[in-house]
Amino acid sequence: MTRATRMLLRGDFGGATAMHPLVWIAVPIVAAILATELRGYLRTEEWGASQNLPYAKAAMIAFAGLMFVVWLIRLHAGDVVPG
Repeated sequence: MTRATRMLLRGDFGGATAMHPLVWIAVPIVAAILATELRGYLRTEEWGASQNLPYAKAAMIAFAGLMFVVWLIRLHAGDVVPG
């Protein structure tokens, strides 16, 4: 996921998608959580604001499950990205 994010930031959209197809979902989720945490910290000087988002925990569990399914599919298909 890290390599896919780096490719995305460099503008290699095809390479990023090939490296990890969920990069298009993961990057916005992480950005939203970071923005929420930063905004919450600037307002209250305490971390943890993203824990108050409705459905945040369920969404993260669902995303983790989706990442696991993609991993299983790629492992079974032999589509492992070279290191």
